[in-house]
Amino acid sequence: MLVSTYPVRGKSFYALDKAVRLVWLADLMGKRARSVFGPVWKLLVMRRLLRNEQPDVVVSFLTNVNVMTLLATCGLGLPVVVCERTNPRYSHSAGRVLSVLRRWLYPHASAVSVQTRATAADVGPLLKNVHTLDILPNPLPPDLAAMPMASLQPDEQGRFRLVAMGRLQPDKQFDRLIAMFARVQADFLIGICVFTVMAPRGSILRPRSGILV
Repeated sequence: MLVSTYPVRGKSFYALDKAVRLVWLADLMGKRARSVFGPVWKLLVMRRLLRNEQPDVVVSFLTNVNVMTLLATCGLGLPVVVCERTNPRYSHSAGRVLSVLRRWLYPHASAVSVQTRATAADVGPLLKNVHTLDILPNPLPPDLAAMPMASLQPDEQGRFRLVAMGRLQPDKQFDRLIAMFARVQADFLIGICVFTVMAPRGSILRPRSGILV
């Protein structure tokens, strides 16, 4: 069972196997999802869903969802694995309240998963008393390290090409990437190619100092 905790119903970007049951929490919350007490109602709906389904294990992603899931499963006896997608030492995506709740609730999880060794080293002192801290990196081809490096030669137009991937959100800091390479624009002709889902209104990706984006 895959549960989407967004307050509004949407559409899955990825194709799901027929064996996967997709549950939109917004459908279970109804009109109360957008009320003043929406977060409290979400917590109660999540708890009722998990209590009725009794899954073998609960796997949660993103700090706000992790905190909500740990609160919803309190006292239910369900093993919960929470997955941190950023380094809490450097990321400012979680506010003060969420950071405090994370530090208080994560020790109650069966395991905490992070993506890199560096994050694991930082998470240890920040989130004390965590039972199990595992490193689960993003999947990459096993033969990637043996692949030849791309030639550091300009293309037919004399331009070097930089490829970046990620969502167009401020915490990805694409604006800093563009600004950094704009400083060497006088010495190198650079083109930045960004692979992303969509460009929101007021996109941070704007041509700057002659850089082609």
